[in-house]
Amino acid sequence: MSSFSTLLQRLCTERGITLAECAQKINVRASVLESCCTGYSLPSEELILLLCNFFNVDSSVFDEREKAFSLEESGGPIAFPVVEKIDSVDGFLNSKNMVGIGFLAEAMLCGAKSCFGVKVPDDSMRRDGITSDCLAVIAYQKECRQGDIVLALVKDSIVLRRYLDTGGIVHLAAADESYPPIYEFTPIGTLVEIRRVYIA
Repeated sequence: MSSFSTLLQRLCTERGITLAECAQKINVRASVLESCCTGYSLPSEELILLLCNFFNVDSSVFDEREKAFSLEESGGPIAFPVVEKIDSVDGFLNSKNMVGIGFLAEAMLCGAKSCFGVKVPDDSMRRDGITSDCLAVIAYQKECRQGDIVLALVKDSIVLRRYLDTGGIVHLAAADESYPPIYEFTPIGTLVEIRRVYIA
């Protein structure tokens, strides 16, 4: 559960109202608040302003945008940004490109400094159980090892493929053989986890 969710539910409890009643009072759909509370979408500045005015609190108490871009040195869950699009190797991790926040156990990063989430771009890895309706959690690192599933930039598009080095020939291979191997690419990161439901 995100800190946004925890805070909002506490404020609702103190006011003696439900989340649905809160949504009604600030004139937004209940599904909007529910989506923000589960981490599937990021609360907009307008929504935060409405909540702050209603509960009479400062906007800083709801601010999670910058928190999602830094990892705390703790053994517990960490926040990561879910980004909308990637068209370059660097520069896509910014609040304007951010559409949600997820949480991950720090131990799953295996030493990587940060991670992010992005929609799986296609069904080329379907035979490995990875489909385009999933969210891929990616460790942001450019070093790849044999067999890693890698998010890479090919021209101005991203692909998710398996990194293979066969006799010194490095390429990305799809699980579905109808997708050709890719020999020219720029690694962005390696797959940490697949989440089965992606909500844009």
